[in-house]
Amino acid sequence: MIVKSHSEVDQVFLKRLTATVEANLDNEQFGVKELAAKMGLSRSQIHRRLKPICNKSVSQFIRELRLEKGRELMADENLTISEISYKVGFGSPSYFVKSFHDYFGYPPGAFAKRGKSEIEFVDSSFSGRNPTSKQSRHKSKFLIAALSLFVMLVVSFLLVKPFLIKKRIVEKSIVVLPFIDDSPEAGYSYIVDGLMEEILNKLSVISDLMVVSRTTSEHFRNSKKSLKEIGKELRTDFVLEGSAQTINNIIRIRLQLIETKTDRHLWSKPYEREVTIENILAVQSELAILIAEEIDAFITRDEKRQINEKSTNNLTAYNLYLRGLDYIRLYELRPLKQSRQELLNARTLFEKAIQLDSTFSDAYVQMADIYLNKIWYWGNVYLLEQYLDSGLIMVNKALQYDKKNWRARAFEGQYYLQKGMPEKARKLFEKLPVYDANLSEYYETTFKFFLGTEDFYNALNSFIDYEKIVLDEMSIPPNLYMQFGWILTYMGYPDVAKEYAQKSLYLYNDSISYYSNMGLIETMSGNFKTAMKYCHRIYEKDSININNLYFSMINSVWLNDYPNAYKYMIKYGKKYINSQSATILGFIYFKNGKVKEANEHYNKAVKIIQDEIELNNYFARNYYSLSNLACVYSAMGEKGKAMFNLEQLKNRKTSFPLFIIIGMKQWPLLENIRKEPGFSDVLADMEFKYQKEHERVGELLHEQGILK
Repeated sequence: MIVKSHSEVDQVFLKRLTATVEANLDNEQFGVKELAAKMGLSRSQIHRRLKPICNKSVSQFIRELRLEKGRELMADENLTISEISYKVGFGSPSYFVKSFHDYFGYPPGAFAKRGKSEIEFVDSSFSGRNPTSKQSRHKSKFLIAALSLFVMLVVSFLLVKPFLIKKRIVEKSIVVLPFIDDSPEAGYSYIVDGLMEEILNKLSVISDLMVVSRTTSEHFRNSKKSLKEIGKELRTDFVLEGSAQTINNIIRIRLQLIETKTDRHLWSKPYEREVTIENILAVQSELAILIAEEIDAFITRDEKRQINEKSTNNLTAYNLYLRGLDYIRLYELRPLKQSRQELLNARTLFEKAIQLDSTFSDAYVQMADIYLNKIWYWGNVYLLEQYLDSGLIMVNKALQYDKKNWRARAFEGQYYLQKGMPEKARKLFEKLPVYDANLSEYYETTFKFFLGTEDFYNALNSFIDYEKIVLDEMSIPPNLYMQFGWILTYMGYPDVAKEYAQKSLYLYNDSISYYSNMGLIETMSGNFKTAMKYCHRIYEKDSININNLYFSMINSVWLNDYPNAYKYMIKYGKKYINSQSATILGFIYFKNGKVKEANEHYNKAVKIIQDEIELNNYFARNYYSLSNLACVYSAMGEKGKAMFNLEQLKNRKTSFPLFIIIGMKQWPLLENIRKEPGFSDVLADMEFKYQKEHERVGELLHEQGILK
């Protein structure tokens, strides 16, 4: 392999990496994950170190090392091509032959016929060494003539090479565009969308193929762009487009597979097939394998088994499942509108599917996702516990019938993280298998884990790794951009957070989400008047947006504008977002002269906080429950209790976010204890921990080119 010049440290790393791969060369299953384990590094660490040295991905490095070793073994005339392919870790001789041809430009058979002596001669001719003097004059003339002929052939070959050899595809990629529903009657789109999504999911199983996410491909529904333009924009090699028509429960599908660079149709005529609810599962598997074979994507035995697996044999249950997915898609398209009914409709359909097939693992996974991620419980600590436990039941059911279900295993870790058991969650996340096909989902999962444990440095690192490997920025969910912006603001880099908010606006054109992000960044940075301006912009577009009414109330408190705080509190419905909101409601009542109502809410806040601490949930685990308790007691005038709880914050080992430090200095509820002995010590401890992590994060952002 040809590599660029690099330092002595890089040479040592490269030699160690090469030796490790060569020691496991005959193991077909030895990939990036196994190499990382042997090296004692993470996948992302190896990728970051290897890429600058030789501009290769880790999987590409392993594959090319196998091919180089295979070429060396061809000098042994006693070995067949099949034997060599197995010795260098290719489970299929045909895949070895194809990979060899793509990499070297000729098949292994042609190379073997040349013989070792000729290889050495060709190498010496390019290095400037003279042929040995022991050769006879006749042989020298023959060699000179042969060399001249060889040079002529090389020149000719270089001139016509672009027409003879296809450009080597290191990573094949495909986008499956949303199928067009040509059904004469409405009500069948969920079947068409389900068919498209299942084909996409089955293609995603293939590690030799990069598949653009459903989220990204959805952006090109009804697009007027040509397939070549879409392929260029997404940097994909192939596009699958299709249409379907449903008449009398029979689906007629028509598909085309196109090579985007040439706009060439790979199938001589469109793939056409009649699909019924009885054969839809078989057709999905058949199509995935057909597409993979057409674009020369290698499928392992295990991948083929996964593609042919059926999540259910109950066709009615499957039909209900597809309808449930349709509601989930509707929900995800407009999450800011709090489309709770669509979520409830999806849950009902998944429940009915499970009633018909109690072994339907994918339906259990969707139910787990709803309970753990999607139901908006407004911070109700008691409702949260109920939903979390329901989510775990669904996870266990899914794993009971499909032990290898990746999403179910990830959700299991997520459950324990939200339950206040981070170490157990960490062990589960560490055991998650990682493949090239699910690498983006893996980084997204680790990002959420570190965010949940408030390990902000590693959360940022995971997001940066995640952003690097996705095919297209639009495949990153907008809520992840928002959460990434939160962390940047927590760590004192609001200007960078604003850049990501603007990027999200550019990608998704959601102005309300943009104003909400910007307002939150300004609030957490201490710019409350500017934050209020963004709240007003949202109010002009959507006067009943609950999130905005709540943050309008919060910013009014920061600005000591208690009449407006009361107005927004009434408009948003006096709901408890978390224990902090219960405290704030009491404070607003007090500032507006309603002492009885204030005391009622203060007492409720204390009870909620005590329950949070007992359950050890997110707020308690990260010391926010104690800080809220200090605020309640401060507002109630019980300074001793307030300071006792505040001083416990010094036990937090990780950095505090910037907005907590701003709160210590300016939050009105703490006004009664700012001059108390010990308050300045707590503040100094917070600032020390924050500054240390702020600088560490700054170094990371500089290294990654994010912070100029």
